[in-house]
Amino acid sequence: NGQADEYPGMQAGDGMFEVEITKDKIFKRKGAYLYINKDISLYEALSGIKFDLVHLDGRSVQISTQAGKILGNGETMCVEDLGMPFFGRSYKYGNMFVVFSVIFPESLTKSQIATIRECLHAKAQGTDRYDCL
Repeated sequence: NGQADEYPGMQAGDGMFEVEITKDKIFKRKGAYLYINKDISLYEALSGIKFDLVHLDGRSVQISTQAGKILGNGETMCVEDLGMPFFGRSYKYGNMFVVFSVIFPESLTKSQIATIRECLHAKAQGTDRYDCL
């Protein structure tokens, strides 16, 4: 109120701003939280994933899963403090959530099926290790 630039002999007016918010192709915002969807292969779901993401502020952020962590289709991973600043507390940030979609192969060869069967059969037999990994 009364903060606009003054003109000689005139009272300072109000500054008016129009803000247009556009949708981002990667990020979806819900308050201070950001959401992204990430397609991954079945191999990545089983073996882990590491990828770089260009954040809204332009910095590159590396996202990775813990070794041995298997990702299910639709599983969500929370990355702390990579969301947007909270209203009135610009020093505190919300979280970013990565929602994984596992892309399954359309078909497998007999050789691939045999390898998978050999690898996963050990678990079906009650042992705790996978002989082919």
